[in-house]
Amino acid sequence: MAAHVANALPDLHTDAATGVRGLPHRLGAKATALAGAGILLGTSAVILFGPTGEPGP
Repeated sequence: MAAHVANALPDLHTDAATGVRGLPHRLGAKATALAGAGILLGTSAVILFGPTGEPGP
């Protein structure tokens, strides 16, 4: 998800001109950048501080 919103950032204006209306376009450039950073930080925290050991059933 973070990669998707980061990849969409440079194309927001051209996509809007062609009628593309995905989540990054609806959020806007600033909110999309913040959402991408937040998702990346949240995912990194889960990986770093998540449970250790073998997965359960």
